[in-house]
Amino acid sequence: MLLKFTDDLITGHETIDNQHRELIKTLDSFWDAAKQGRGPNEVIGALIFMGEHIDAHFIDEEKLQQEISYPDYEAHKKEHDNYKKEYEKLLHDLQKKGPDYSISIDTLNSMLEWVVKHIKNTDKQLIDFIQANKNRVKVTT
Repeated sequence: MLLKFTDDLITGHETIDNQHRELIKTLDSFWDAAKQGRGPNEVIGALIFMGEHIDAHFIDEEKLQQEISYPDYEAHKKEHDNYKKEYEKLLHDLQKKGPDYSISIDTLNSMLEWVVKHIKNTDKQLIDFIQANKNRVKVTT
């Protein structure tokens, strides 16, 4: 296992935490495919699957933010949009150059760094807002 879902990644929001757990599992799948030297289709397929999971998660998070009138929605969405652009670039580079070990590791490191930073900072701010306003906002988990 490359990254473990630890207490410092818990936001306290059941749906978001479950999605983050799944995201980390998909990162591990990509890592396993690259590390074990599986064929290009499997490595790239794992990255594409991860991208689909990330897109679905971002949609859910952004919908939640809109429902509760989250004041930092635009900045949070911009981070998501920037990550999507970075992901597309990483996927393109991997498809173009082939999923050799060093490119796969660079791709994974970029994604891991962003995901952990985003969860610990940006997503935590969202959850802090929800907690601080729990009498005013209704959130379904």
